[in-house]
Amino acid sequence: MNDAVDGGLRTLEWMALTRMPQRGPVGHRQALEEASWGEVWSRSAPPAIREGWLEWARNMAQAHVEMGARVVTWEHGDYPRPLAEIFDAPPVLYVRGERQAWQAPVVAVVGTRRCSDDAARWAYRMGRALAESGITLATGGAMGIDIAAVKGALQGGGRVIWCLAEGLDRVSPSANRRWAEASLERGAWLTEFPLGTSARPWRFAHRNRIVVGLSRSVVLVQSPADGGGMISARCALQYNRNLAVRMPPDNAPRWAGNHQWLQENPRMQVRDPYDWVASQGFLLPAAPAPDVPQPLQPLWEELLGSSGRTPLDLCSALGVDEWSLRHQLLVLELQGRVRSAPGGTYLAVEPPGIS
Repeated sequence: MNDAVDGGLRTLEWMALTRMPQRGPVGHRQALEEASWGEVWSRSAPPAIREGWLEWARNMAQAHVEMGARVVTWEHGDYPRPLAEIFDAPPVLYVRGERQAWQAPVVAVVGTRRCSDDAARWAYRMGRALAESGITLATGGAMGIDIAAVKGALQGGGRVIWCLAEGLDRVSPSANRRWAEASLERGAWLTEFPLGTSARPWRFAHRNRIVVGLSRSVVLVQSPADGGGMISARCALQYNRNLAVRMPPDNAPRWAGNHQWLQENPRMQVRDPYDWVASQGFLLPAAPAPDVPQPLQPLWEELLGSSGRTPLDLCSALGVDEWSLRHQLLVLELQGRVRSAPGGTYLAVEPPGIS
């Protein structure tokens, strides 16, 4: 058990303290500032109750060991340092995967679940740009912007830290579980909730603070004025993180949140993912020789990260006639890179192993 429960008994006691009603991370931190560890522990509850909490902690720790997971507290060297800096950092984390995932610079890419196809493709490019620069992506794994960035990061060979709003035995939404599993190959799953905990609306907000707390920068791709991405953006400033906001292509309501931030501070604007990565001092490696023939690359890039684009839309974006476009689509289809979808749309084929 010691390999997975760092710090021995003290870790078990921290796990036990998370059972304490009506005291969260802020309360635990304040208690430690006012008294010694022994006093904090002894005052937490009567001995019989504390022993019950410890028994729960022993059983929970063993259950995590059996599934190949680890338990770390904010006192341990493996606890993510940026996360430990925030005032409401969780005292206990349950982790699966590679601890190296958070030793590299971490960036979060956030936004609405009901994103436009243009925003999804932009988020995909940002995820890929981060991966190709050796930057780890932190994500909540939601539909829309989150999962688009994850796909880009994974196809770019990068690391992803998947932050859960439940225990390590569950992933929500379940439709994204295959992407979460793919993230474990080089990245990690991370949660403050023990096994058996189900996702609840309030737990998503708790998860989002971990996504932001892990990150050096937060990139808001698309959000309406009342979108969940706005919460993450405000959290970024509260935690003294760099906030970057995609410059909206139009004035539609789904971009209202972006416009609001950029009216307050135009310097937050981002236009191109690769340019932004370079501007942050991250080193972009020389691009490898593409395996897509050069004449087909513009079309291929337009399809990456998309949930489906029509020939008419692609003709307009690329400035080519329909005959030329359909010829290019046919070549990519024969190469297994593109497939047709319902509604006369076309999709890029997802990477092998996670499709």
